[in-house]
Amino acid sequence: MRLPATLDLWAYWECGHVRDVSHIRDLSPAGLFLEAGRCRPKSDSASVHFLVPEGQICLHGTVTRVESGGIGLKFKSITNEDIPRLTALIARISFASRVNRPTHRQVESNDIPIP
Repeated sequence: MRLPATLDLWAYWECGHVRDVSHIRDLSPAGLFLEAGRCRPKSDSASVHFLVPEGQICLHGTVTRVESGGIGLKFKSITNEDIPRLTALIARISFASRVNRPTHRQVESNDIPIP
């Protein structure tokens, strides 16, 4: 299940010679979508370093989707130390979506729920 990311979800990523900081549009236990102006070809390997309150999370993935707005990555590996932090991050995003906190998609479409 992919969850729409909160506004504060960013990552530093490297793929080939490209290095960038991008907003994460959505996230799941299996992958994510990075809003990136510089896209990479499918099957390229990437390293992703999350910039989140849960702490350092570093993982490696493969580009599986390429769109004009960014790239989709499928996770290939994550360290045992980073698994609890990724789990906590996904839990936070899941909670935010249940309590109607604005996501990036809602802000772009001006569809922010009013409590």
